[in-house]
Amino acid sequence: MNLIVLLDGSRIRSIVNCLTLLLWLGVAIACAQRSNVPVPNAIRSMLDKEYRGWRLAESPCEVQEYFRHQRVSFAPNLLNGDFNGDGKRDYALLIEHRNRLIALAFVNKGRGFTKHTLETPPKGEVPVYLWLYRKGERDTDYETGKEFVYRTDAIGVMYYEKAGVSYVYERGRFRRVITSD
Repeated sequence: MNLIVLLDGSRIRSIVNCLTLLLWLGVAIACAQRSNVPVPNAIRSMLDKEYRGWRLAESPCEVQEYFRHQRVSFAPNLLNGDFNGDGKRDYALLIEHRNRLIALAFVNKGRGFTKHTLETPPKGEVPVYLWLYRKGERDTDYETGKEFVYRTDAIGVMYYEKAGVSYVYERGRFRRVITSD
C-alpha cells in the first residue's frame, strides 16, 4: 500500500528549516578541525597562567578547505618547526582569548620555552591562519622587492585571500617580513 502525505505550507517551511539546520550543523561538524600536534604541557601551562580561558582559534571552513586542497601536514592554528635553527622543536599557536586572536611563538630553550607575541590580528573581518615556511623555501620581501630563502623554518600569519606576513627568527627575536599582498 502506498502512503501519501499531504503537507500544508507551514509544515513544508518547517521541514525545510529543519533540513537547513541539519545541513548547517553537518558543515560545522565537517569543518571542525583538530590539530594532530598536541600542545606541549609546558606551553599549555604558560598559556593557562597568562591567558586564562584561552583556546586554539577556530578555523573557518574556507581555510580548512584550502588546507585540504594544498595537502599540508599542519593545522591552521598550531605549527611546529625549528624556528631558531638549533634542532629543537619550536611551536606557533593562533589562540583566542577574551574574544580576540593572538599569534604566539614558543622557542624551545631546552629547559623550557620562551614566548614571543607575534601579532594580534583583528577577529572576524578576514579569516586568519598560520602557515609553516620550511627552511630552504623561497619567498619575496614585498617591502624591499627582493627574493630571499628561509634560513630556518618560519611562521606565516596569513589573512585569507588578502595578505600575509612571515616571522623570521633572527638574533633572539622574530622579525616581521611582508611576504604576500
